[in-house]
Amino acid sequence: MVTWQLLTGHDLDGPTNGWPRCVVVRMFGLTVPLCIRCSVLYPVALLTLVALMTGRAVIAPAWLLWTLPAPAWSEAVWEWTHPDEPAGRPLLRALVTLPLGLALGQLLMREFKSPADPLFWAVILAFGGTAMLVALAASLDKHSSLG
Repeated sequence: MVTWQLLTGHDLDGPTNGWPRCVVVRMFGLTVPLCIRCSVLYPVALLTLVALMTGRAVIAPAWLLWTLPAPAWSEAVWEWTHPDEPAGRPLLRALVTLPLGLALGQLLMREFKSPADPLFWAVILAFGGTAMLVALAASLDKHSSLG
């Protein structure tokens, strides 16, 4: 497996199971998997950030920034805790990532305006930290059931 495929696809099982979490682009004889979540998250976050910087949008209230990441977080946690379920739900993955992208753009703007913004770090650590712990626990559980 080529290292750049992991950078664009993040799916360790991708080459053997058809990249179910990716949009697969074939060009110049290469198969390039693009992570569906990243393909939605970063463009939406960037557009949100540009809209905020140009004054075409206003920073959302804190309660909204706490709720926007929840759908993507829930979908990811469900996927990690249900490893026997099929991973190929690209439309759902893209749809739940839209609000996450909006939140990321908003949070980045808050961080740019006020470095060390406590809301930025609280949301990032709450959702990212718990997601990381769930993924780690699911991975350990998967490996312990193999041996």
